[in-house]
Amino acid sequence: MNILPDNLAMISVVALAVIMNVVSVWLPKKAATAAEILLAAAALTGLFVRFPVGQAILLTAIGAHAYAAFSELIDRNKREMRMALRQNCRKSGRSKSFSAKMRGDWRRMSR
Repeated sequence: MNILPDNLAMISVVALAVIMNVVSVWLPKKAATAAEILLAAAALTGLFVRFPVGQAILLTAIGAHAYAAFSELIDRNKREMRMALRQNCRKSGRSKSFSAKMRGDWRRMSR
């Protein structure tokens, strides 16, 4: 008994997650929110109709992980803040003796 879905299904779910992230960057905020909700609802409906429940849940988890990972890379605001934080850490000139706040910022930046 094979519990894993086929590779094409997993690749399709990851591709849909990437497309949802790209749509959220290209469209205005309200239209992007509506498009993401519609795409997510259509994807979930399609997964639970086409696959058994266990595989559909697994594919949903893979898609949610891919969406979260790519949203971190694609989101403009987070990327700009990460670059500013990195620049701030480099300007400070401290290497290993960061203050507690800077240590926390460095950990967040390195993720």
